[in-house]
Amino acid sequence: MKGWIETNGVGIHWRVDGDPTGAPVLFLNSLGTDLRLWDDLVPMFNHRRIIRMDTRGNGLSDAPETDYSLDGLVEDTAAVVRHLGLTKLTVVGVSLGGMIAQALAAAFPDRVERLVLSNTAARMGHPTLWAERMDVVRAHGMDQIADDILDRWFGSSFRSQSSSQLWRNMLTRTPQTGYLGFALCWPRQILARLDRQFPVPRLSLGGQKMAQVRPKLCALWPTLFPMPNTKRSKLLVICPWLKRQSSSQRF
Repeated sequence: MKGWIETNGVGIHWRVDGDPTGAPVLFLNSLGTDLRLWDDLVPMFNHRRIIRMDTRGNGLSDAPETDYSLDGLVEDTAAVVRHLGLTKLTVVGVSLGGMIAQALAAAFPDRVERLVLSNTAARMGHPTLWAERMDVVRAHGMDQIADDILDRWFGSSFRSQSSSQLWRNMLTRTPQTGYLGFALCWPRQILARLDRQFPVPRLSLGGQKMAQVRPKLCALWPTLFPMPNTKRSKLLVICPWLKRQSSSQRF
């Protein structure tokens, strides 16, 4: 099942797969991708109700010519959640999707039960990097930045495979106006304002060669946002050159 919902004048594309009676899992994608990012995971979770959506500016969702904000992205996501009547959600987010997931859980703790955060942080990249990247997009389009971004996303062994071209096509077909909408959103959005006693169990993942979010940033989460005392809490930070940090209880 797929659909379309308008929130604050912006149309958002969403899709639901899996068991309609299963526990809901919401997947949130990174900047420059769309809900197809999660295609390979869908068959693995057929026993769950799988909800995916295209973040504004990406995929089939609207890409308004305006500056985007994290609060606006959270409201887009909340509109889909409310429309589908979702509660007790597990939210899985990568990069930008991870930032949205954290803010969504903070704003709607009654609807979000747990988080899985992949290669994300409280702030993504230095403002100078984003300013330079957006200048290139304005002058030359998405194709000019594609290879640099893919080198940050993937290891060299994957980049050498022909299938990596699929990801390049997805990235370069992101609407230019949509990508530029994040020009001010990225450097401004810092999640340090979140409650230090973050009330949602979460699993954090960091890739060894992920240039966008170094694993050291993932390792900061236990100190920035201590885990609540709950029987189902577990935090696992995968940082190859740091100690593995986890609790002994089931996530």
